[in-house]
Amino acid sequence: MRWICTLALAATVAGAPVAAQDWPCGRGDARLSGYRPGALALPLTAAWSFDTGDDIGGAPACVDGRLYAGCIDGSLWCLDAQTGARLWRRSVGTAVEATPLVDQGRLYVGDSRGDFHCLRADTGEEVWRFPAEAKIAGSATMATVRGRAAVVFGSYDRNLYCLDAKTGAKLWSFLSGNYINGSPAVDSGRVVFGGCDGKVRVLALDTGRLLREIDAGSYVPGSPAIRGTTAFAATYAGRVFAFDVRSGRRLWEHEAAAENGLVSAPAVGPDAVVVGNRDGKLLCLDSRTGRLRWVFATGGRIDSSAVIAGGAVLCASTDGWLYLIDLARGRELARYEVGGEILASPIVAGMVFLGAPDGTICAWRASAP
Repeated sequence: MRWICTLALAATVAGAPVAAQDWPCGRGDARLSGYRPGALALPLTAAWSFDTGDDIGGAPACVDGRLYAGCIDGSLWCLDAQTGARLWRRSVGTAVEATPLVDQGRLYVGDSRGDFHCLRADTGEEVWRFPAEAKIAGSATMATVRGRAAVVFGSYDRNLYCLDAKTGAKLWSFLSGNYINGSPAVDSGRVVFGGCDGKVRVLALDTGRLLREIDAGSYVPGSPAIRGTTAFAATYAGRVFAFDVRSGRRLWEHEAAAENGLVSAPAVGPDAVVVGNRDGKLLCLDSRTGRLRWVFATGGRIDSSAVIAGGAVLCASTDGWLYLIDLARGRELARYEVGGEILASPIVAGMVFLGAPDGTICAWRASAP
């Protein structure tokens, strides 16, 4: 694997470097924003790489200086985030495509058989297991339901589940019309999720009762994102849209004209939404109006979900590169060659982490301020 920076910048991208922060679930927080405040000081420097031996299923999670990742061979790995040293490995016996959720010393993740696992984060020892009836592809989301810690996740059995985080007991489930591939966003007592039945739904967090149903017009393979009272979603037909979570009122739509569709999740900053399409283009839209600000072209499909870190966007492509793009103008700041068709999404947790298609977990450090 080669590490190449084609444009080395000594200056920061608008502000101080990103502080050391946790990235506990698939899109970084319960709202699935894919956003980190602060900025990355460039150039990034390759810190370490670790070979897991098989494809990385999704983005890693990082909590308390430990990095967690799942593999297609059924392995779950825990590494020291600073050094890449192996801390533990556990096999669940079947492919893990989902990003782990880590909270309060426990790791939660689903597998391709449909089992949802709760493990001790320090050792990998199993605490409990819940059997869904089909594959779990998306990360779970942490929530508080009726005063108790809970985990919410979707399955290919068409159900959205809410479980007691301590015991694994089912608090409620909601049956949708087709597969649920992405993760649910949680905020202000509501759950927002999309699915392969072409609907985005808003549920009451405490009971799972349906509050709103929005017709997306096509599959919603990725996860929605919430900022304030607005939710954002992207469809396989190439549409990005925003709606008011409280009323369900459609605020705007943008037709991306993507022949091959949108499968990645949107990342939402204070005033911008970025989403990649399978035509290899990264789109930046005004989050209030849906107006197109810029388009950045990569050399392959963008199946992974981008991340906004301060004034920069991190985007991985199937052309084998991790791109850093100026959020304000859409110009390339730097790129790092990872190799292969990258499908996993990068994360920013003090450092930058990315799972490569050959099974390598890659880590970069930001420059000193």
